[in-house]
Amino acid sequence: MPAQRFLPADASTDPDASLLFSRLRRTQVVRLVRRALPATWSGRQRVLVACSGGPDSTALMLSIAVLRESQSLVPHVVCIDHQLRKAAAQEAQQVVAAAQRLGLSAQILPVEVAAGPSRQAQARSARYRALVLLAEQLGAPWILLGHTRDDQAETMLMRWLAGAGPKGLAGMSEVAQPPCSWPSFVRLVRPLLAVSRAQIQGFLRQATSVIAPLPVDDPSNADPRYLRSRLRNEALPVLRRLAPHLDAHLLDLSQQLARDAALLDELAAQALQALLRSAASAPSPAPPRDDRLALSVRELEALPSALTARIFRRLLGSQLGARHVTALLSLCASTAGRKWLDLPGCGRVERCRGWLLLPHLPPAARTTQASAVPDHLRAQTHAQDPPVLDGWEADA
Repeated sequence: MPAQRFLPADASTDPDASLLFSRLRRTQVVRLVRRALPATWSGRQRVLVACSGGPDSTALMLSIAVLRESQSLVPHVVCIDHQLRKAAAQEAQQVVAAAQRLGLSAQILPVEVAAGPSRQAQARSARYRALVLLAEQLGAPWILLGHTRDDQAETMLMRWLAGAGPKGLAGMSEVAQPPCSWPSFVRLVRPLLAVSRAQIQGFLRQATSVIAPLPVDDPSNADPRYLRSRLRNEALPVLRRLAPHLDAHLLDLSQQLARDAALLDELAAQALQALLRSAASAPSPAPPRDDRLALSVRELEALPSALTARIFRRLLGSQLGARHVTALLSLCASTAGRKWLDLPGCGRVERCRGWLLLPHLPPAARTTQASAVPDHLRAQTHAQDPPVLDGWEADA
């Protein structure tokens, strides 16, 4: 089924809509959304607004309609139809109709969800891919998503249960790169991260005449087969009774962890550049010459482990697990003349004559680091069956 595009009605000519917008502009939800929009925006900003018809994304669509003129936004609403439920097509039509009443252009974008062990994960991947491709096609550098403070709490707890480290525990970022396999100018923006679901519900009650029959409820949100649903409906209500300010505290923690992670990432990038410069001017014994990247073991060992781990992930992929980082540090500490290990999805990493030899950079890292790697910092390969570390772990 092809994507469907609809022209908007002009809400500015509707006295009832104008009066509603004037009232909603003074609400806490709209104020928080306005505050969360990137300060770097200037001129008329073309944005995609992802709306499923659920309460959170409906509130986002409504907020953007209210702010469209004052913030010089050119919004286009997109409803992804995963074609997994019979009611989804009708709900998508309701999203488009509500967007038109708000004066916004809108379209339905059907996607095919591949089979896999996690239907939700496959649907998420298909959804982001479709949104990013459409944003690129329309020249819209921003995709607005309706994740709330409650979603952030659920995400942080899910990652904690999965064994994530500080960067993963920071949860979702207000502005982030999309999870796609190609470099893109498009960014994800989450303007509702400081807004609670309770605030969303009160906000929507003021606009029933314009958005009804939205919002709709996705039955999967209550399906106990999904961990997020069980956290939302079973664990978090208990935790909130024990700690009434849990969500606000987790949001503060998320922001603190994100700031710390950003600083450590910057320090790791500086340390990597220093390692590359040092290797480029290294006296004897010089690193072997080949297609692999060579870093000084002595200088790697002198760095704090938090920076070394980030350097490894920058060069070998952000999905590198905690035990793989530990194995790489052990390889650096080895006194054997020559030793190596294989990492899944990365290839062989070898220690040779005081140098750690890493395989080619993955595509995501190559776009930022390849130009900084001198040609003579590459090494030979030796065919032999080494031990293999199996499987990825949660980001640590």
